[in-house]
Amino acid sequence: MTNSPALATLVARCQAALESSDPRTEVVAALEDLVANPAELLEQLGTPGLDGPATGIDETIHEDDLLTVMICHTRPGLDQPPHDHRMQAIIGGYDGVERHRFFTRTDSGLERVGTRDLAAGQVIALPDDAVHAIAATNGQWCRAVHVSGRGQPVDAPA
Repeated sequence: MTNSPALATLVARCQAALESSDPRTEVVAALEDLVANPAELLEQLGTPGLDGPATGIDETIHEDDLLTVMICHTRPGLDQPPHDHRMQAIIGGYDGVERHRFFTRTDSGLERVGTRDLAAGQVIALPDDAVHAIAATNGQWCRAVHVSGRGQPVDAPA
């Protein structure tokens, strides 16, 4: 999977976006292009790890000081705990539905403030202060490409 021409193109576009005046918009566009035909992308990338760990499988496609690109294969029934990335995360779905539950921090802990389902072919851009949790819905695996910055938000070029 990591040798996919489509993923190599995505990584190159994301790296170029970090040098642009509007990295967030360019990364969103790159992911929209990648997941525009989700069935074709799924066929190209395959479905590794169907017998993997209870939480699913995360495959790191690219990782350096400024950019991480991963594919998250989320097992049906997963109900991930809330977490934050402390940086922007931009996610493109290409198989199943990845449910994002959003939370806000309050004096008494986390309060749930919303939900959004990310279907195959859709992209969501999370702000750097987002607290979310994901789940695979409808008893099916979901697969999505997650792009995030490391050490700084995606929209802050070096």
